[in-house]
Amino acid sequence: ATVSVLYCIHNMFRDYEVESSPGLTASEGHEEEPCLGDDMEVHLQQVHLTESEIAMRHCVRNAVTKVIHTLWPGASVKYYGSFSYDMSTSSSPLDLVVEGCESLESFSSVLTPFSETLTVKRLMQGKHEAMLRATCKEDPTLSVNISFFESSDMSPARQATCLVRRWLKMYPAIKPVIAVVRTILHQEGVHCFTTYQLLLCAMTVCMQCSDPSDPGVMLVDFLDRFGQSTDDADMVCLSGHEPDMLHSPSPLTIIDPVTGTNISSCLSSLDTVRFRSGLRKRLHRLNDWMTCRVQYDSVFDALISCDL
Repeated sequence: ATVSVLYCIHNMFRDYEVESSPGLTASEGHEEEPCLGDDMEVHLQQVHLTESEIAMRHCVRNAVTKVIHTLWPGASVKYYGSFSYDMSTSSSPLDLVVEGCESLESFSSVLTPFSETLTVKRLMQGKHEAMLRATCKEDPTLSVNISFFESSDMSPARQATCLVRRWLKMYPAIKPVIAVVRTILHQEGVHCFTTYQLLLCAMTVCMQCSDPSDPGVMLVDFLDRFGQSTDDADMVCLSGHEPDMLHSPSPLTIIDPVTGTNISSCLSSLDTVRFRSGLRKRLHRLNDWMTCRVQYDSVFDALISCDL
């Protein structure tokens, strides 16, 4: 019943009439309620980084670049992850990738130059690559992840970033969808999903969405697809480098199109249950709002309300 109601109201999210249902009544003095997509766009701007937060991230990158060039003059330092495609929030880590490091075999011995800018938390080192996890000394709330590669070729991190940028150009409605989903998951205490993982989830929705240009329609489809229980969920994964290549594996299996690995393999069964449960609650809330069992000023307020 919930799913049938959801699909019936897709078009209503765009340009619905206030008189169509008591649950759609606009606030007093307003003739028309903004559609869900409009509210989502506003929310996206509200959670966007401030100018000072953006400036801080640029300062960190410049400081890291200065250190890198003293160690490996020919190396490059680039952004990847959510900041590189303008989807970071204040709690998002800053991800940097260093390509063209001459040798990483004794990398742990060259960490000292980073101490002026970063507080190193963890170092993971392989034969030809390394990962440094740290926090910014000037702003300890800012986590910094730096990936190092000996090769100067485009790393998987940058390949993924280029792929995401192409997807966002094709489907700009993804951005407000991810912003709302992240807010929902944060309210549910689910912090294990990266922006990249959520983007892959959103891409599976885009390719089967009736109107991928409408953030409201896409969000409803996202909740419907990933908020279903494990037994009856219809999950898909991405394969290869094209966003339209789909398969139907086990539930919540999402294959990274760059590395070919299952990005959900690092999630525990509890993580998956909480992820589904949080989204399923919003499905029920949406159904309750449409059938007038709960009263909110808008469908957006109903979706992100914490009083569940």
